[in-house]
Amino acid sequence: MVTEKTEIPRVEDTLNHQDKLDPDERRRRLREIQLPQSRKIIKHPDFEIVWPEKVSSIGFLVLTLICGLILFLTWYAGKLLANL
Repeated sequence: MVTEKTEIPRVEDTLNHQDKLDPDERRRRLREIQLPQSRKIIKHPDFEIVWPEKVSSIGFLVLTLICGLILFLTWYAGKLLANL
């Protein structure tokens, strides 16, 4: 059984290869790259405020709850110690 060796280009190789391209070819390749369209909060060409992702919103809420819990426990411990 003979297996063919196919070379998969590594990231380092592709980055080094990009440096060897002439400027016109680099510009052409950069124009071909399309970034995903993000939903903006305000539809204005000069503002780049996008809607937050679900993961970042959930993380923000969790951290806010943790901070609130720390503040509450500190207040409660102070109240208990003041009554001693």
